[in-house]
Amino acid sequence: MEDHLRIRYIRWLLSRSDVETALKLLDSKNGVQDQILLDYIQKHWPGFTDPVAYARIYEEAGKIEARVTDAFQFVPQQDRFKMVCQIMAALGDCNTVLDYGCSRGIWATHLHNMFGKKWTLYDIDKTSIEEAKKIVRENAKDPDAFNFYMNDAQPFFFPEGLDCLLLLEVLEHVQNPIELLETLTNLVRPGGAVIISVPSGPVEYTMWVDHPERLREHIREFTFDDLIDLFGAQRGFYLQYLNYGVEKYTGQPLGHFVAAWRKDGTPLGKINTARKLIIQRVADVSLP
Repeated sequence: MEDHLRIRYIRWLLSRSDVETALKLLDSKNGVQDQILLDYIQKHWPGFTDPVAYARIYEEAGKIEARVTDAFQFVPQQDRFKMVCQIMAALGDCNTVLDYGCSRGIWATHLHNMFGKKWTLYDIDKTSIEEAKKIVRENAKDPDAFNFYMNDAQPFFFPEGLDCLLLLEVLEHVQNPIELLETLTNLVRPGGAVIISVPSGPVEYTMWVDHPERLREHIREFTFDDLIDLFGAQRGFYLQYLNYGVEKYTGQPLGHFVAAWRKDGTPLGKINTARKLIIQRVADVSLP
């Protein structure tokens, strides 16, 4: 019975793209079901531990998103965008912003039009950066307030320190999220702000069923407890959950977490891995 619950829990984790946790519970020596799930991961998340190989997924996603013509008008209607606006409205001492993982620059353009500021936009995908330049050129109040980066070999330059770091829908993608966070928060001046958002629930599941040709893009899920572990000790830590209803095939809740804090030198915490590996009684989810 215990092994049955473990396999069910692993499938549930995979339905939420939490490959990182699922792999820690899998062992090919345990039997056929483990091997089936290991093969499933290898098929749908090929080479996800290799940054070069996994970059191809971003390239695919960038090209697909570039074909969505109404995204610019749609973004301001999102609750998540409104939540980030509320946070940024309170940052009166913020002048420079780094949007790391900016995608097409739609959010940055809208935020600039509302709050001004000088913006640095970064993404690893060439299509996304070219789209961002176009969107800024056509829609930003002051296109000259934007700089664009795509190559990690070209260092960011903030002579007086960065005032605000945005990491929106990024940490669920990257191989070493804590290492990335530590590197980027080193750019933020003391008292500067960090704003992140991460999805919650099986946000990719509908895409898997409706568009089976698409590659899986996420490799982990951050729970409420994970975010408290990581950021709960930070100065002025703020955490909000936004619920969007349920995913249509699994019936599981969908949402986002938005978190923010002020940098004061407090180190980031560590996720309690042992807690994440406790077998939970969850709904039985089939994997497409």
